[in-house]
Amino acid sequence: MNRGSEMALELARRLSSIPGLIVAGYGKHAAESQDVEHDPSKLMVILKGLSVTGPQAAKFMIEECNIVPEMSGPNYVLMLISGAHGPSDVEAIEKAFRALAERFPAKPESAKDQEALSLEDEVSRLTGKMPRPERTMLLRDAFLSVARPVPVEEAAGRISADTIVIYPPGSPLLTPGERIDLEVVEYIVSARKAGLNVLGRGIRGGEGEMRVYCVESS
Repeated sequence: MNRGSEMALELARRLSSIPGLIVAGYGKHAAESQDVEHDPSKLMVILKGLSVTGPQAAKFMIEECNIVPEMSGPNYVLMLISGAHGPSDVEAIEKAFRALAERFPAKPESAKDQEALSLEDEVSRLTGKMPRPERTMLLRDAFLSVARPVPVEEAAGRISADTIVIYPPGSPLLTPGERIDLEVVEYIVSARKAGLNVLGRGIRGGEGEMRVYCVESS
């Protein structure tokens, strides 16, 4: 295990002990996150147990603690840990999250606790292993083809002319020339519901309709 992975694991252990925080892929879900798509240097810290959103948490950490998350989503922040980080950095990040939890206390309702656990299961599943679509057309041919946007829910069976990225983990789920099957459609829909960032030419985040550009003749 390299230094970056060691620091990330230590930080995950510390953050998991803070009430209201869940680190996706750590603890009981660690085995699920060993897929090649998973990047152990990225810690997705779920905030469902706190009374704060991801963007609010990122703003607090930057302004109050001088800690800058790599990115934030509706209910999480993503921390990037590398070999350049040492024990003092881990301690500073832990201190920032403890300050966050103190400012925005954990929600006491058992229903909210269950909601957080359900989200942890779903996020860990999604970031652990992504579908692998079948390539049925050369990437260049699909990219240069006549394409039209199709609602994601209606795209099964078509050939993608688009690149769809789910973040985290930040790897392409779909590239031009790959066939969109039902598993891919369900994955995209589930990722959006779980609060992950779904990016593509016809998808720009938020709660609007998701469309994927497909080869016209497919």
